[in-house]
Amino acid sequence: MKTIGYVCFSDPFNDKKAWSGSNLKLREGLENAGYQVKWIPMNFSLPYKIWFKIVRFFEKGFVPVMQSTVGTWFFAKSIKKKDLEGCDYYFFPGHSHVLRFVDVKKPIIYYTDCTFPLMIDYYWNIQAKWLEEQGIKNDRIGHEKSDLVIKSSDWAAQSAIKDFGIPEDRVKVIEFGCSIPNDKIVETSAYQGGELRIVFSGVEWDRKGTDVAIDTVKELRNKGYDARLFLCGIKMENIPAEYRDLPYVEYAGFMDKNIPEQEQKYINIWQNGHIFLLPTKAECSGIVFTEASAYGLPVFTYDTGGIGNYVKNGINGYRLKMGSSASDFADAIDKSIKSGELPKMKEGGKTLYRTVFNWNVWAEKFKAIMQERYGDK
Repeated sequence: MKTIGYVCFSDPFNDKKAWSGSNLKLREGLENAGYQVKWIPMNFSLPYKIWFKIVRFFEKGFVPVMQSTVGTWFFAKSIKKKDLEGCDYYFFPGHSHVLRFVDVKKPIIYYTDCTFPLMIDYYWNIQAKWLEEQGIKNDRIGHEKSDLVIKSSDWAAQSAIKDFGIPEDRVKVIEFGCSIPNDKIVETSAYQGGELRIVFSGVEWDRKGTDVAIDTVKELRNKGYDARLFLCGIKMENIPAEYRDLPYVEYAGFMDKNIPEQEQKYINIWQNGHIFLLPTKAECSGIVFTEASAYGLPVFTYDTGGIGNYVKNGINGYRLKMGSSASDFADAIDKSIKSGELPKMKEGGKTLYRTVFNWNVWAEKFKAIMQERYGDK
């Protein structure tokens, strides 16, 4: 059995929260593909923390300190040489920039959901041009040093090819799987009238379009629906005053999947939902869409980033054009209910979960890629 060195900050054997649970599930996927996995930790050293504070003090706006050349060097040097020993491959889930200062002889496999150029003026509004230039350069070097570049969406894959010139035969796409345990995914009921339970899950108020989601529920209530929003992820202190204490919003708050009681609370909300609504303004992939499909909740979101790989119009939901209002989302939901589409999209989501959005499928796809490229059995 060949060994893959898994290079990341969080413990991929125990941490259910890091990268929305994907670090742990990716490790399981590698094992299910037939590999032994060895965790090679990186850490936030004291020198890096000092550098971080210095840059944040002098620069305004968002500052991607982690991707700076100095930050990249600190992270690379935090990797112990003895931990790199005994591996046949090295797997980097994100953080390609670290590869600039990592010298290994075995193939590097890089898996992530974006490229640095895609993040500029999308997730990030970078004022410091020197950091922007360093980030692009370091990400390019990381991509170039990777023998295999695997992305979680076609959007990200095309950027690797077009922005960094990575040959197409080295770029692959494998969608994320659902991070909720299989035994926690149960049959849910399609909406048949009565209370319409709408689920929202996100941490950032503005980027995730939380105001649009709440206003959509208000519009649905104006249309005569007994609509109720289950707001997951947003802490109460981050909710503007005018959106607090609304009778049709259940404020579930932030839930840590590493805490069993909070994980179960999150799962209970999915199990009792009818629709998933996430008017996100920027999204590389959105693992939460795989969770919605696993439970058969039709998704309503914006058409942006890598979402096209996760939400198929008329199959498991709808992607509305950017700029669509709360009224537009309410109309789309109303139309889907009245046309009888919701039950069909419920089944469409579950089919996508079985055939695409689960980690067993991820493992099979990864195994096939490794067989094709390296002849692994």
